[in-house]
Amino acid sequence: MDLKNFYQKVGGSYEEIRSRLPTDKLVEKFILMFPKEPCFENLKVGMENQDWKAAFAACHTLKGVAANLALTKLHNSTEVLTEDLRSGTPAPNAQQDFEQVKKDFENVIAAINEGVAQ
Repeated sequence: MDLKNFYQKVGGSYEEIRSRLPTDKLVEKFILMFPKEPCFENLKVGMENQDWKAAFAACHTLKGVAANLALTKLHNSTEVLTEDLRSGTPAPNAQQDFEQVKKDFENVIAAINEGVAQ
């Protein structure tokens, strides 16, 4: 997997992740674990069921994972949605912001799958 290309493609920061993890092999290990993280699916279910507490918790977790992996674009969109859901009643634009999170998440998964297939 070409990590520099991957991070560029997903709007992340290769330099930031390398400041946290000393080798590309370690970065790749954690990136390849990302699709198994259940927080996006939990967020999706929470949004569908209008379970705002569960959606908030899942989004907050996804935000942290994205930040730790230097997936900047995904982190930024989850940060917006987290604030939309924080009060327990969704902000009027929460669904629209969820669609952005979904798009950013799917972009990361697609880039991971492309890197694995190469």
